Amino acid sequence: MAGLGLLLGVGAVHLALIDAAMRAAPPGHAAAALVAPSGLRVRLQAAPVDDTPADHPAMTVPATAPTPPRRSAGPPPEPPAPMPTAPPAPAATLPIVPSEPTDHAWPRYATRLPPPRTLRFAVSRGEARGEGRWEWQHDGQRFSSHLSAELDGRRLIEQHSQGGFDGHGLAPERALEREARGAARAVNFQREQGWLSFSGRAQAWALPEGAQDRLSWLPQLLAVLAAQPQWAVGATLRLPVAGADGDLGAWDWTLVDTEPLDGQPALHWQRPARRPYDHRIDLWLEAQAPHWPLAWQWLRTPGGSAVRWSRLDEAP
Repeated sequence: MAGLGLLLGVGAVHLALIDAAMRAAPPGHAAAALVAPSGLRVRLQAAPVDDTPADHPAMTVPATAPTPPRRSAGPPPEPPAPMPTAPPAPAATLPIVPSEPTDHAWPRYATRLPPPRTLRFAVSRGEARGEGRWEWQHDGQRFSSHLSAELDGRRLIEQHSQGGFDGHGLAPERALEREARGAARAVNFQREQGWLSFSGRAQAWALPEGAQDRLSWLPQLLAVLAAQPQWAVGATLRLPVAGADGDLGAWDWTLVDTEPLDGQPALHWQRPARRPYDHRIDLWLEAQAPHWPLAWQWLRTPGGSAVRWSRLDEAP
């Protein structure tokens, strides 16, 4: 009995040591081995972790908004309707002042357009010398005409005209003029509204039928002459012409002679000055259609010096 008591006492001591070791062991250790003084080895195993999800897991608050459920395939949604905008303000209405030339009917001529071409000219005024160029282009629907010249290396004049065609021939829409000094000025043929307007000027003229600008008159004149090849000395024709300075008036042309120019058959047409300090224009054309210009001359009267253009070889 004494031996049994001793054995029980030793076992109690071992159990106390095991309990103390378990309390001292850090949580989460997978296992720890204890060796009793008597050589008895005891292995401690951590409790297994159950990874099986619970029947009702705890709800968590997502860090971002949940993704909406995917819709079934189908046509994309219609884009939102555009925001309504206010209608544009109406264009300012220009006062239409009937011009003196519109008080009568303008003659209507048959026309035959000259083909596209570019010509070069020698330009002179007194002792000054220079060169000029006229470019005429069209495709039967639209036209473009450009005239430029310089004297002694300085600009003399630059003009540009563009537009379409109608029953009267050329129907210009916009023309620009720029002389030796000053900025470019424009005349606008507003055919839908029925008037002529000018850059930098509040006035507007009623638009005459067949009206030309100060450059389109040249191909228009060639077109009229080509359509009616027989012209006698003393014959006249009239064109309404508008300038960028607000001028609108009749350009009356008269065939003054048919003498050759530098040995070449020519038709000499002349437009007299319409008022003091206006230009008289003399124009020498080839006798045969399409009547390309051989030369022309502007002379301001009274007291002006003549500016003469004489045709050179064909421009490249």
